[in-house]
Amino acid sequence: MNNRLMSFTFFMLSAVILSYILIVAKNLLMPLIVAILLWYLFNTVAAYIKSIHLIGKYIPEPICLLIALLIIGSVLYHLASIITDNVGEVIVRAPQYQANLKSILTSIDSRFNIKILAHVNEFFSGVSFQSIIVNIWFFYL
Repeated sequence: MNNRLMSFTFFMLSAVILSYILIVAKNLLMPLIVAILLWYLFNTVAAYIKSIHLIGKYIPEPICLLIALLIIGSVLYHLASIITDNVGEVIVRAPQYQANLKSILTSIDSRFNIKILAHVNEFFSGVSFQSIIVNIWFFYL
């Protein structure tokens, strides 16, 4: 048998099996990866706190980890607050954005007399950007 053909076949079969396993195990792997990244971040911040010359040598390791947890938790809380406020504003203003897009498409259609934009305008008239944004936002919560 041809070794190159067998090697390629086994490689492709392995890639397909690995892809399937990763897709199926996504719900298990994502929290694990996030936890590993957060733990690495906690340890890095704790090591930085420990390396501060004046006070680092007097703070025990568990206290450094606790301070790192408080710092990272505070940063994540404020980032989540900012993102939530911005998404809320976009959801409230989505009908305005949709109306502006519709008027822009209409003006381009009338200025250049291109009928293809009328079809695009028809498509967007049936689409509600507000419901799309709300569904995307609640899907990721």
